[in-house]
Amino acid sequence: MKKDEFPAIFHVAEEGGYWVEFPDLGIFTQGDDLEDAINMAGDCLLCIVDEIPDNVKPTPIENITIQKGEYVKLIKPKYYKSSNNN
Repeated sequence: MKKDEFPAIFHVAEEGGYWVEFPDLGIFTQGDDLEDAINMAGDCLLCIVDEIPDNVKPTPIENITIQKGEYVKLIKPKYYKSSNNN
């Protein structure tokens, strides 16, 4: 797993839509529907990707525990070009 992609858990929000958490990073976002939430997660990750300490590693997606109705997906920062791909 690359360092520039992290698992995000998508929770159904009581008021509609989804709220999203990155358990490895302690950051959150939300979206009006699943597609919007995925896009917002990519934007959220883009805002902090260069600030993630080197010792923070993504948890393998198969090790993420979710509850009924939740969804987990690996998210890459939107429009991010890794410095390793110059």
